[in-house]
Amino acid sequence: MNRVAALFLADGSRFDGQGLQFEGLALGEAVFYTGMTGYEEALTDPSYAGQILTFTYPMIGNYGISGSAAQYGRACVAGTVIKQIAYHPSHHLSKVDLPSWLDAQRVPALIGADTRAITIALREHGTIWAALAVGEAALERAERALSEFVRAATTKGLVPSVATAQPFAVGNDGGTRVTLIDCGVKRAILRQLQE
Repeated sequence: MNRVAALFLADGSRFDGQGLQFEGLALGEAVFYTGMTGYEEALTDPSYAGQILTFTYPMIGNYGISGSAAQYGRACVAGTVIKQIAYHPSHHLSKVDLPSWLDAQRVPALIGADTRAITIALREHGTIWAALAVGEAALERAERALSEFVRAATTKGLVPSVATAQPFAVGNDGGTRVTLIDCGVKRAILRQLQE
């Protein structure tokens, strides 16, 4: 983790840190997550599609990624900001550490930034567009890309990015039948409907 990285907010704020192995540029709405656990669920939550998610809890990744807590088959966030990330998780269900999973999912991640300051800025501004850049090439084009993104900002295309491509059935107990229109449904909702 020695790649330069930064989060740029549309108000001109910049928060520096380091990136993981995956280099890239994420553009989207900056939001924050206050849970102490549930990072696997949050990162795979379709409702965060197209957003750059900042975790307020200082240490993320200590129980790794199991796959069983995922709300979708892949990461849905555009990027993530974490104060301190765990490289060696400690949990019997962990299949992979969070940094490796983020890299494999091609999620730009900013590590070591002042997440408290970012959260305060987001709380004061409300909805604000942002760019998360990892690597020199991404940093060079981040501010211009953010400026262009803000001018043309739209949520068009977010639903197709997380909706199911083919119809499917869940459960077959002969009970009540429910039709669900998938605009990015969480697996937890499907489990609740089955009960």
